[in-house]
Amino acid sequence: MQEKACGEWRRRMIAAEILRVTDRKRKIVLEDESSFVLYAGELRKYHIREGEEIPEGSVKALQIEDAAVTLRMTEQMLREKHKKQQRKLLPAITDILHRLS
Repeated sequence: MQEKACGEWRRRMIAAEILRVTDRKRKIVLEDESSFVLYAGELRKYHIREGEEIPEGSVKALQIEDAAVTLRMTEQMLREKHKKQQRKLLPAITDILHRLS
């Protein structure tokens, strides 16, 4: 469902159902049947309750947190890729330096 706020359309996020995934994790199913998983403590932190709209501030905080996690994962992947490239190049560089000396 959408509503008009300050001249802009925004999607209302209603937590239609909250399912237990593990002791610590919960799956939040939205009205449009999309879903995401949070820790139980995050439900309290972001004031998410079954059958209620997720507060706009909480949605924005979750989006920022998600973006930060994605950036950290990307940085880690790039560092690993860089390490692999270094390991591949090191023997070749060592060999070239050995030949030059």
